[in-house]
Amino acid sequence: MVSILPCVSASALIAITCLGCASTPAAPSTPAPAQSPITAGQTTVVVAPAASAPGQTLPEFLGITGLLRAGGGAVHCGRNALGKYFPGVEAKPAPRAISDPANLDSPSPAVAAAADVKAQEDGAAQKVKGIRYLASVGCSGCYPDVEKALLASLDDCTEEVRYEGVKALREAAGDPCARCQQDSCCSPEVRKKLREIAYEIDEKTNCFKEPSARVRRVARLALANCGGPVPQGGLPEEGPDANDQPGTTPSPPEEHTALTGTLER
Repeated sequence: MVSILPCVSASALIAITCLGCASTPAAPSTPAPAQSPITAGQTTVVVAPAASAPGQTLPEFLGITGLLRAGGGAVHCGRNALGKYFPGVEAKPAPRAISDPANLDSPSPAVAAAADVKAQEDGAAQKVKGIRYLASVGCSGCYPDVEKALLASLDDCTEEVRYEGVKALREAAGDPCARCQQDSCCSPEVRKKLREIAYEIDEKTNCFKEPSARVRRVARLALANCGGPVPQGGLPEEGPDANDQPGTTPSPPEEHTALTGTLER
């Protein structure tokens, strides 16, 4: 019977503390009456009434909110006090959100990397919005960075961004039957990248370099709109050849020379 008394006394002390914190608050102050307008000559001044205190909710009026707050504080203090003897029961700080900017400077590589990846993934919607706008502008000479931006989107880690990138290139390619495509994004660099996405296979894994099937499909459509892939030797240079100069006789191909010598013999 004697051993129970300390526990009862401690419980009573906590209850008294909680009840003291949860005492009924004072009634809210009534708003001040509106002041009558003051007229001085031809000027009338209206004095606005002072702002009244915000109203209370029913739990606050009944003291429930204060009781819960006091109880939580008592439990928190009790756990920290017991931590001297039982470290495992001491209260721990609440974990922050992964996207909290403070996590980027965390000494833990896992926390910092998770925050960086989360920020990149959360920014995918903004990237998609920008890509769609660039598709409506096209790769004209006035904005040379449009093509660079669309090419960069094809290497993004987020599949949705890569998909919007190939869709934008397909849209910017325009009509493949059109004679003049001034705003099309069909440079040799773009066509080479589209071919890589659509067809190339990783030698180590024996799988497509682009894991997304829908990205590969739209890349093939965009490549078709651009006139197909670039030849392996690159595009032929325009302009006359040295043998085409006036007053010069073009040298015959080696196969033709060999065939002529055989016929003469």
